[in-house]
Amino acid sequence: MDVSTFKGAIFDLDGTLFDSMSVWFDVDTAFFARRGMALPPDYQDTIKSMRLDAIARYTKETYGFPDSVEEIVKEWRALSLNAYRYHVPLKRGAYNFLKKLKESGVKIAYATANDALLTEVCLKANGIEAVFDAHAYLNEVNTNKDEPTVYLLTCERLGLHPSECIVFEDILTAVAGAKKGGFAVCGVYDEDSKDDADAIRQIADGFIRSFEELL
Repeated sequence: MDVSTFKGAIFDLDGTLFDSMSVWFDVDTAFFARRGMALPPDYQDTIKSMRLDAIARYTKETYGFPDSVEEIVKEWRALSLNAYRYHVPLKRGAYNFLKKLKESGVKIAYATANDALLTEVCLKANGIEAVFDAHAYLNEVNTNKDEPTVYLLTCERLGLHPSECIVFEDILTAVAGAKKGGFAVCGVYDEDSKDDADAIRQIADGFIRSFEELL
């Protein structure tokens, strides 16, 4: 895939740029264990493309927890902050690929469902906070990533049209959401979503197992 033909590149973070999905398995497991439950087998698949407050609301309502949505988000943040500061690396080749895009004059942004604090801590820890020209958080829009709203907002902040941007995503529903918005999409392999890899290949414009393929 020739990324140089695009004026903008929009990246998901968790599972796409950040090798972080195992952190959320540990966080979710610990969260349910504190309430005397095993992690439900379909839980992580259900919440994949949802924003953090929506996940907290779903969790509270589905399992009848007395905690408020705000308390649940605060607990998740506390459980994951140390990992995001010290133990979440970039995917292979991601740093050099971002550097290549920057040197080529491509505008770079991220669109994430994650919490702003965790995101900023991890960007800084990996030395890439200055790379991005714009960003958008899913909690800024009233949809999840199965709709293109957050990508459209990010694109607007870059000052570009969707046809001028490529989106990088690792989740099937998010790939589909970006395609709805008229974006070219490159699927990125992540072990956590490996069962959807073939389906992602079918609808994405390209697919990579590592950013090293684009260097």
